[in-house]
Amino acid sequence: MLPAMTPLRVSSLVHLDWGGQFRSRNEAIGGVRVNSDNALLPTHMDFRHGSADKPGLPTDGRLYSADVRLRLEPTIAVGDWSTIGVQLDASGLLGSAPITSGLVERFAAGAVGQGALGAGLAVRRVWLQVQLQDLGAIEIGKMADHFGLGMVRNRGGGLDEDHQSDVDRVKIKTELFGIRGAIGRNNLASLPLVPEGGALANYNNAVAAQFGGTTAKPYLLGTGNTGLPIQDSTDVIRWDFEAGGGKLVNNRGFLWDLALLWQSQDLALVSETVAANEHLSPLTKLNDPTCGTNCGVLSHRGLRLWTFQGAVDWRGSALGSPLTLQAEAAFQYGSIARTDITAAADGKTIAAAGLAAKAAWQRGRSAWLLDLGAASGETDGGFGVNDTTNFKVGGVPDGAGRSLLTGFRFHRSYRVDGLLFRDLIGAVANAYYVRPAWRSAWPLTSVFALSAEVGVLGATAMFGGATPGKSQVLGLEPDLTIGVDTDRTRGQLRGALVVPGAAFANSAGTAADAAWRLDLIWQLRF
Repeated sequence: MLPAMTPLRVSSLVHLDWGGQFRSRNEAIGGVRVNSDNALLPTHMDFRHGSADKPGLPTDGRLYSADVRLRLEPTIAVGDWSTIGVQLDASGLLGSAPITSGLVERFAAGAVGQGALGAGLAVRRVWLQVQLQDLGAIEIGKMADHFGLGMVRNRGGGLDEDHQSDVDRVKIKTELFGIRGAIGRNNLASLPLVPEGGALANYNNAVAAQFGGTTAKPYLLGTGNTGLPIQDSTDVIRWDFEAGGGKLVNNRGFLWDLALLWQSQDLALVSETVAANEHLSPLTKLNDPTCGTNCGVLSHRGLRLWTFQGAVDWRGSALGSPLTLQAEAAFQYGSIARTDITAAADGKTIAAAGLAAKAAWQRGRSAWLLDLGAASGETDGGFGVNDTTNFKVGGVPDGAGRSLLTGFRFHRSYRVDGLLFRDLIGAVANAYYVRPAWRSAWPLTSVFALSAEVGVLGATAMFGGATPGKSQVLGLEPDLTIGVDTDRTRGQLRGALVVPGAAFANSAGTAADAAWRLDLIWQLRF
């Protein structure tokens, strides 16, 4: 734990605390290519299949990137009753943006709120917490969304993480008889709809009329008319109900947490996709008065999704050595009227689940670590975060595909490896995995320490039919990390080698080449 910085006393009641990080990262990846199966699918990272396998870039099979991020997290405390928090990010300041930020992502229903930390300057979070005497607290604003180990909802912020969960939230928290409780309303996504000056006026209101629009006052009219919002029909809204208990004393004890989430979205926006305009952003298209009504069509989405989450954290001792056991499980169930908003209605049921667990046993300066988990997958079609066939069977358009969606994906900042899940698949999805590891630390002075960790990840697919090679064997990934820590800085040199299994063979049956990743990261914390 870093020593706390001395807060700035603005007045007798106001205190300003500064926190944050400055991070520099350099990466090299080999044995890969950047490719797309066709012009309509997003760019993604893939294994190579022999020296002649060069349909994508780079032709030498290597990728390099460097990025610098500065994050400031000031908090302003007014007495003991209120706190204002802010997160400001300046990223991509030097060199290219992180490799993962350059990849187009498409998340399944229920996975919104996992935004990438792209290049540029942005205020990511601004929130207010007010204490309600002894009754609890209320939180308002854009803030971090986190639960348990971060398998589904993850605040990000780790040394090597490029995604985080942010929500616009109003939340009330309380505690009674040792049980913590909370209820919150979250806006996970909104359409940029404003009726001023004819901007964003190119909407087809036929579907919108079913959700609040009328012939006289449809959702958004052209020049000279007045637009009316359809309340939250075009937003992704989620209600959270949470409870928890237990406590830790001197880092010993037991904690438990439960959450029930209800998520809905009535409408979605279809952007015009004429080839000549594909490079334009949806906002640019919708602001173009010559674009026509097909630039922005409101389409029925009809999403209703329940998510059940549970997490436990037990910290005890065994033979005088600290032992920690942590786990998180999630189950999603719901329905969606239209998965592809550009296609005909194709109602489907969603039923998916995931499990993650961690164990650590400390023995002097060394520790034995174990990570394991599982994510349900699809029996056919759909593999990885960047695969747009996740609602189709063998490329068959929506409407002719399966009626049950069972694919589950971990949050992209839930890291268990260095390359396989992180970049090639994009996240833990359709998989069983286990990673034993050994770590040791050598404190050289009171503020300086060296550490080393070696581990091996083994992974198989839950359903081989969804993988490129139609096999369950994903492969092995040994890795080695050397770390340097001081009171306010941290450095890491990590190397990982992926030995791919038959699941990554190409359509001709050619086995995938081995791939590797090397990264060097330095972080200043303040």
